[in-house]
Amino acid sequence: MKHTQSVSQRLTAIIALVALMAFTMIACEGPMGPEGKPGAIGTNGIDGTPGTNGTNGTNGENGATPWICTDGFWHISGDPGTVFACNADCTGIKAAGTNGTNGEDGDTPYIGDCGNWHIGGTAAACDDACTGKKAAGTPGTVITYENCVLVFDGVPSAIPAHTFPDTWLPGRPANCTRVGLETRTCTGDGCTVTETRTVAALGHDWSDNWTLVTEPVITGEEVRTCQRTGCIATETRTAPPTEGLEFHWGIDSYVVRKGTVTAAIVIIPATFGGQPVTYIPHLGFSFYAAMTGIFIPASVTYIGGNAFNGCSALTSINVDATNPNYASVNGVLYNKTVTELIAAPQGISGSFTIPNSVTSIGDEAFYFCTGLTSITIPTSVTSISFRAFYSTGLTSITIPTSVESIDEDAFAYCTGLTSITIPASVTSIGEEAFYECTNLTLVTVERTATAGITMIDINVFEYTHDDLRIEVPAGSVAAYKADDNWSEWEDRIHAIGCTDANNPCGANCE
Repeated sequence: MKHTQSVSQRLTAIIALVALMAFTMIACEGPMGPEGKPGAIGTNGIDGTPGTNGTNGTNGENGATPWICTDGFWHISGDPGTVFACNADCTGIKAAGTNGTNGEDGDTPYIGDCGNWHIGGTAAACDDACTGKKAAGTPGTVITYENCVLVFDGVPSAIPAHTFPDTWLPGRPANCTRVGLETRTCTGDGCTVTETRTVAALGHDWSDNWTLVTEPVITGEEVRTCQRTGCIATETRTAPPTEGLEFHWGIDSYVVRKGTVTAAIVIIPATFGGQPVTYIPHLGFSFYAAMTGIFIPASVTYIGGNAFNGCSALTSINVDATNPNYASVNGVLYNKTVTELIAAPQGISGSFTIPNSVTSIGDEAFYFCTGLTSITIPTSVTSISFRAFYSTGLTSITIPTSVESIDEDAFAYCTGLTSITIPASVTSIGEEAFYECTNLTLVTVERTATAGITMIDINVFEYTHDDLRIEVPAGSVAAYKADDNWSEWEDRIHAIGCTDANNPCGANCE
């Protein structure tokens, strides 16, 4: 049989269950926890918005319109447009003030000898206090004098402006570099004030034509002059290289030759194609008969032998002053220290003096200088080198006592020489030293046999004059005649000063 609960039984069960749960919760409750910390302070509230401005007040009423009455005063009250009878005191009527009257004109001012403006008195009566000076009045202005200067209401007056003409008169004229001056004078009565202004310098008016500098020497520059009258200014620039020169690349620089040059004056450039020009080879400009002068730049550090051989018109060899190896003095080529004379231009003429600093005359130094007629050799020179005076026009020469050697062909073909003295200092003479000196008739040798006769090579006097006479010191004749090289000329050797017709030397003649 199925068991069935009543409603009341179910209700009682539920109540009992709830009571049990409540008891259980009470019995399980733990002890109380610690007290909590205070909360953070709250932020302020937002300010309220400002109140609005009050409204503007209303405009006041317009005042009455004024008008002028028959009495000449302005009136305010009354009916506009009505002409009121004006009583004497204008009761109730408001009048405007009148303008002040103008002051009288003062005396005409003028400038005194103190340089300030004055009103009364004479120009000569100007003193610091301007005693007794009368100031001109101007309408409504208070005028006083302070130290000879007009003062209007406490402000010094400006001196009246000068009246200058528009036209300026010429004073000092401007030139190429100096400013000019012009003047004009004030046209006011009795005024002599003058004003001056400057006129800009004109600047140079350069010629378009550049001229190569050749005097006193060729400098490798060209010059042009100002064309303006009275100006002597000049302007220089590096001269361009001479057209036609021939350049060949060497190891690390260029070699230059005459090429197809036709100009009389040759300018060698320091560079070619951006590379240095350093070398003039042997015979580099030889037999260029049209060349009269040449400029060698600082870059050229080698000049070969006979570089200018056969340049018969050449009168000037010029070297840049900064060249490290060479120098030029009066158109003659030397080493840098001017101790060796390297080459004279073949067009040299007349007489020439070698500088005292020179100790040696280089090979072919005066080679074919046919116009050279005499030369002064300083006592600093110790040797005359190979062909030094070969084929020159010398007619006389003095060899100084410092010279110790005369090299081969030194005076060969000097057909103008008629006599020469060889000092005792000379110990050797090279082969053919006087070869083909066809007019040489007297050679004086001063070295004695005791000191050791001067040694000569073969053919020293070959093809000299048929009447050549060689004189040596008395007492040394036999020694010279006995020498192998001198013996060739034994029939021409005599004692100095002895002749066949007159024998002042006696036994020493031989």
